[in-house]
Amino acid sequence: MARKTQAEYVTIKGRLKFDNKEDKAILFYTMRVFKESVERAYVLLKKGVEDKDIMRKITRFINNGHYALSALKQAKKYEAQDRLKLRKPQLYSIGRACEKGNRNIRLIDTNRVLVKIPHADGRHRWLELRVRFGRRYLPLVKEIVDLASRGELPYGATIAFN
Repeated sequence: MARKTQAEYVTIKGRLKFDNKEDKAILFYTMRVFKESVERAYVLLKKGVEDKDIMRKITRFINNGHYALSALKQAKKYEAQDRLKLRKPQLYSIGRACEKGNRNIRLIDTNRVLVKIPHADGRHRWLELRVRFGRRYLPLVKEIVDLASRGELPYGATIAFN
């Protein structure tokens, strides 16, 4: 009988650096909309609505199907709780095998990241932000960026407040 292999996950924390206040405000607004999407998905899960209907409703709210899927996955993590009131804005994006790393939050190199800001008209905007990782994590981040650029390694990315 073959043993099941357990997936290994690594968490690397970095610090975003903003060049101007406008980028910071836009990112914080997107994080707030994502948090509200998670809360809406949670309410719909509790009512027993099917996943595809939840996805359709959340996609209309956040204007991005991939962020809507990520919001649904986050809401499923909290499904066992009686109530959900998230306090801090958050932004989370799941990576898939068919993508080069991540569709919405991309590591360009060890000191730059792109974050997709969805718009209702379909003209999404990319924010290019500086990010700083600890020295001991730089080789690992470089390896992740190299593997993701070749399409070999999807990764999940989160932006959250400390």
